[in-house]
Amino acid sequence: MERRRDRWKMLVNKADPNADFESIYPFLLDISWNPVKINKHGTLEYRGMSMNYLSIVFGVSILLNFCLQKIQREFIEIVPDDDISNAFSLENGILRIPAHTHVRNVFQKDATYEGLKNEELFKYISAFYKFAKSVTPKEYYPLFQRVEAMINNRKTVSDEIFDYAKKNKLITQSAGTWKLSPKNTEKLALHLADEFEKDMEETQKALKEIAEKITG
Repeated sequence: MERRRDRWKMLVNKADPNADFESIYPFLLDISWNPVKINKHGTLEYRGMSMNYLSIVFGVSILLNFCLQKIQREFIEIVPDDDISNAFSLENGILRIPAHTHVRNVFQKDATYEGLKNEELFKYISAFYKFAKSVTPKEYYPLFQRVEAMINNRKTVSDEIFDYAKKNKLITQSAGTWKLSPKNTEKLALHLADEFEKDMEETQKALKEIAEKITG
């Protein structure tokens, strides 16, 4: 971590010799942008979906919350397993997960280039969802509709955006590369803004109904 900080400080100073590095990054953890990190508040921070529909942000957050809650409260032991077929199998107080090296070196690349079309990645994500949902109170299930549809259809939000752009001829292909003009970028942005607003209203409604059920 110290080496990472020193290297980042060197790059910052190279970009701006007058930058006050210590005031910009007062905490050692401030220069870490891992998908999952420990922040300066001493809590875990998941950074893999900072730009997404609110229903997905809330849905995944709740799944993670109850998943971690079960692990902590029941003192479940986490054991890395090279056999991906054992992902998120719980037996005798032991939860098996893929090794970090496999997630970092294989799944991250697969997620970038193939997404849910990749069979192994799809099984991994499906296994996590099945386990996390099984330990989450049913009152929260209405928030999982979009997450579940994503898994069932094997299409991420990125896939949905790309399909919409293709269907409405907002992107063109040239020499194997898809291109989006400034004018069509505006059209796509307006469409996604409308979709975001609809999702936000549906999420607010779901959250209100959940709160009413929980509080009685």
